[in-house]
Amino acid sequence: MLIAGLEYPRAAAIMGGLWSVFRVLYAVGYTDSSKKEGKGRFYGGLWPLPQFGLVALAGKVGWDLWNAHYA
Repeated sequence: MLIAGLEYPRAAAIMGGLWSVFRVLYAVGYTDSSKKEGKGRFYGGLWPLPQFGLVALAGKVGWDLWNAHYA
């Protein structure tokens, strides 16, 4: 999130916030004793989407730095 936030602060903040919300939902659902075998974790199962977005943005920042230096 730090590397992506250097160039894209709003996008990184939004994706970081979504990631946090989904991870909390995942953890709460996983530890919910009323759901058997952690079935409640599916409520937060979308957490990889903002994480992959942050990784892609960080890769874009690296790519842009590479092109600025070697182009």
